[in-house]
Amino acid sequence: MKPLSPKREAFCLEFLKHNNATTAYKQVFRMSPAAKPETVWNQAYKLMQREDVAARIAELRAQAAKDAGVKAADVLMEAARIAFSDIRRAFKDDGTLMALHELDDNTAAAISSVKVRQIVGDEGDGLASVTEIRMWDKNSALDKLMRNLGMFRLDNEQRDDLPVKSADALTAGFEALREAFGLILREPAGTA
Repeated sequence: MKPLSPKREAFCLEFLKHNNATTAYKQVFRMSPAAKPETVWNQAYKLMQREDVAARIAELRAQAAKDAGVKAADVLMEAARIAFSDIRRAFKDDGTLMALHELDDNTAAAISSVKVRQIVGDEGDGLASVTEIRMWDKNSALDKLMRNLGMFRLDNEQRDDLPVKSADALTAGFEALREAFGLILREPAGTA
């Protein structure tokens, strides 16, 4: 494949910065402020549809991931940690919250933030500590895992064999996660 023109190469680099074709197009091609948003969007879309541009963006993304030491398996594992997290793992048997250093790696990875507030009683007596834990969005993580496993019909080009392959992929994926996380998945009621 022959090299891209300087403008198209710049577009690809800008696209990686913003992950937005319209913004990249505006930056590189210096659109007039009077340009209609639809025009800019259409031009950016046409550029993104070019095989050489799409290939270059994929190449740049792969190189960025390699440079950062990011592997697809690592990204999937992080998504799985969130998707299959269980807030109960953050608590001791007596119901008290574990200290952060006591959390297992999977539970710690699923926590997005911890806030601790000190509260004084109504009459200035006593001091209580309130801890708020926020977990990363499980639905988003599940969605990403399902897309990766090819479980969305439109993401799989309307393949006729999707239900069988998806069920097999889902079963294999859950088995791998069960092993990795020590998950105990309950059988549906009435199947025992």
